[in-house]
Amino acid sequence: MLTLFRTNQLLISVLLLAYLMAFHLASIISPLNLHPAGDGVLSQLVLDGLSASHPALSKALAIALVFFQSILLILLSITHRLREDITLYAGVFYCIFAAALPVFIPLNAAMMANLFLILAMGNMMNAYKKSDAIGELFNTGIYIGLASLFYFSTIAFVGWAIICLSILRSANLRENLAILIGAAVPYLLTVTAYFWFGQLDVFLRDQFELPFGWLEIGRPDTKAWIKLGAYGLLVLIALLSSNQYMSKKNIEVQKKLRTVYWMMLFAGLSVLLQREVDLTHLLFLCPALGLFLALNFSTMQTRWAESIHFLLLLLILALHFSRWLVGVQW
Repeated sequence: MLTLFRTNQLLISVLLLAYLMAFHLASIISPLNLHPAGDGVLSQLVLDGLSASHPALSKALAIALVFFQSILLILLSITHRLREDITLYAGVFYCIFAAALPVFIPLNAAMMANLFLILAMGNMMNAYKKSDAIGELFNTGIYIGLASLFYFSTIAFVGWAIICLSILRSANLRENLAILIGAAVPYLLTVTAYFWFGQLDVFLRDQFELPFGWLEIGRPDTKAWIKLGAYGLLVLIALLSSNQYMSKKNIEVQKKLRTVYWMMLFAGLSVLLQREVDLTHLLFLCPALGLFLALNFSTMQTRWAESIHFLLLLLILALHFSRWLVGVQW
């Protein structure tokens, strides 16, 4: 099946939706009562408006978001030639990693913020060869600002954008300011709207006072440690494969891959900017993992790639249906 993801665009759309529906089936049959952390002011508006009063619409939006993000990663991988031959693996593995854990399935703040971070990644890469990249950099800042209004600590990705700018091109003060001003624009517009309706105090409370603070590390249970370890292993594979990714790549692709590595780093660093963190924060690793693991699989022998892909699907389905299989929710 995995070999069909190389060229058939219609098939990839159908199978991505089939994967997502299969991963979401357990939560549709028996919804989990989860309250993911990290809300920003806009995600609270969406979740308060949908999750309680329109649960079906909330589930549909969650599926649509991950599907659209998968398609964006496929387009990004092809447009920027991160792999010499054209494959659709990046979207497949993003879909798998971003729906692997039951806590990822309900509509949550990290899922919504990821959309804007993927768009920011694409705009940052677009700035590589442009003589005047102010528009792309400004848009990168806007997307990061929007992401942080859905999930507060993603404002840390402003630092990611500034570092990546110095990797991709000879940065100047004007271009750095474009990123910073772009990130400020969503805040300016949102503050204006809240002030207009007399709810500025609500904005300040929901966006800054509630999420911001020193990280409070609780005591993860054994299941949480296993899940963290699994994603840690994926990160380790991506790090150890760096020579493979960079081999025989031109300078442009190498620099763009470095920006993806930096995105993984800032996905980790951003936890330091908010008081409560749960497993949904791992979603910020998924765009980078989708791109990197796609490179690993595209160089494997077909029989090995097919076998590992099939085992991943079985393992994820087992996690989602563990309540019925072993009587314990994983």
